[in-house]
Amino acid sequence: MSGNEFIAVTAVILFMAFLVGWFTRWLVTRLTQSTLSDMSEVDTLAEALHQAELERDNVQELLRRREEAHKNQLNQVLA
Repeated sequence: MSGNEFIAVTAVILFMAFLVGWFTRWLVTRLTQSTLSDMSEVDTLAEALHQAELERDNVQELLRRREEAHKNQLNQVLA
């Protein structure tokens, strides 16, 4: 195999690797592409999650205040 043949074969192999990589990226992009309705559903779920987290935080604060009040009441009864 001469130097020119080696260069030509190497160039063809590299070009084929490039094409395989490009096709794979295109295929993955097409298969995982999200539609506008999917994004709207994600936004709705994110908003619901945010509301649930706020509600949880409010309930935790309420429970903390109740626990403090009960501890104060218990201390007053014991005193």
